Amino acid sequence: MLRNKKGMTLIEVMIALTLLLLTALALIQTATLAMSVNVINALREEAVSVAEQRMGDLRNAPFTSTVTDPLLIQTGASGVPDTPPTISRVIRNYGNFPFTVTRTVTDVNTNCKQVMLKIDWSYRGKAYTHGLATVVSKK
Repeated sequence: MLRNKKGMTLIEVMIALTLLLLTALALIQTATLAMSVNVINALREEAVSVAEQRMGDLRNAPFTSTVTDPLLIQTGASGVPDTPPTISRVIRNYGNFPFTVTRTVTDVNTNCKQVMLKIDWSYRGKAYTHGLATVVSKK
């Protein structure tokens, strides 16, 4: 009795499909990880942009207004700082992401103040922070 050995058996087909499935799952996992890292980098870039914009506003403001700048801090009726302001930005097609701006002003001397900005945001339950500092002086 002669057998035709030109085709593949069912076992060989199943093994080939299993290997193809494992390869496809690995590629999908890699693509998902790459997209997540890409979003994290875009959020970091936007946080740097927010910090630079706010710091630019402070550098251009009069020396006495760095303590009471309404763009950077919200004050309650008693004049005591409330929660830091949240800036919402749209990142690509992923939606709105809130960035919380916290400012700290330290007197260096009567003519200089050190201003530190901290931008906080979170992505997928993990918190991220970007900081920026400058010294502002009287003209």
